[in-house]
Amino acid sequence: MKVLIPIRHPIGGIRTYLRYTYGRFNPEKYDLVIVYPQDYENEEDANRISTDLRRLRLSVVLTKSKDPLLSLFLTILRLLINEHFDIIHSQGSTCGIIVSVINVIFRKPHIITFHETFDELSTFGKLSLFKSRVIGFLFSRADALNTVSNDAKFNLLKVFPNIVKQSHNITVIPNGVDTIYFRDDIENEKSIYNIEGIDNGAFVIGFLGRYMPEKGFLILVDSIQILFQQYGTRKTVKVLSLGWGAFIREYQAYIREKGLTDCFVFIEFQPDIRWILRQIHVLAVPSMREAFGLVAIEGLVCGTPIVASDCIGLREVLEGTPARMIKAGDSHDLAEKISEIKENYLIVKREFVEFVPKAIKMFDSKESAAKLDRLIRQIVRKKNTRV
Repeated sequence: MKVLIPIRHPIGGIRTYLRYTYGRFNPEKYDLVIVYPQDYENEEDANRISTDLRRLRLSVVLTKSKDPLLSLFLTILRLLINEHFDIIHSQGSTCGIIVSVINVIFRKPHIITFHETFDELSTFGKLSLFKSRVIGFLFSRADALNTVSNDAKFNLLKVFPNIVKQSHNITVIPNGVDTIYFRDDIENEKSIYNIEGIDNGAFVIGFLGRYMPEKGFLILVDSIQILFQQYGTRKTVKVLSLGWGAFIREYQAYIREKGLTDCFVFIEFQPDIRWILRQIHVLAVPSMREAFGLVAIEGLVCGTPIVASDCIGLREVLEGTPARMIKAGDSHDLAEKISEIKENYLIVKREFVEFVPKAIKMFDSKESAAKLDRLIRQIVRKKNTRV
């Protein structure tokens, strides 16, 4: 079965989603053609896709225009004209919209997987009702709308109310991780204390994610300032930040304004984050909203103590786990929870380590991959029957 997979941003959670789901597919049954903009041509994270999916028959097509959206449109159109595809699996809302417009002509089976949630005001701005209805209509043209959590499903229906009539086409397939990979030994494992700026014996807080408002990085910055002011732990606490996104310069300037430059250590992309998750003392996930919160699951499988916000997506995923939950956007609550973990670290760490076997059962991507495989085959069969 030949699958066309268009992606606007082939990094971060989408890249790992492909690895954890398609990476579990039977290589004898699938051919994949992944399309993404050429502005990611030299992005190491995006280039890992070929390595991640090396078991499968895979082609990567880079678009040719400087305008990423126009280039995606034209490249997808060209591929559908020149090649046969059994199904299109759009990654994210942007690609879902582009494919739904093009697919008026080709009528190929089409799945949209949503890796995001929507803030109605910031998503639409002026003419929000009109835009919401148009986009909702385009979404409803897909054969299946796949969300990665129930929270994400309810968010989708709230922001695009005109797709309620198509709600029977919405499928929830929770994300998972490659639990075997996260429990394997690491060859030549590095140490976080060899990273410049992290002193031996420091209590290390990890942040892994995009430098975007919805990820709550500034909440973490404010919490570190509160932590130092109220608990006097400046010399013993460091934040190890591994991320990407358009606001890194603004966030670093904010850190300088707060006088916290010596407390934050920024490092470049790491193809293997297991050594970081295993060695940091606490993983902070202060998001304002999430579709799922994949990094939190990766932390749980590694036995890493986690402090996360109670925003949509995270609250659903982390229910029933030892993760410490804070009120979304509350830097004081975050500082307090970090301090509590620091003061009782050995007890807290043992609690998370003991939870690992349960986390492995709860979040194995083998189940996610099986559900996606069934969905693809079901939709293709249904479409072929109609024809």
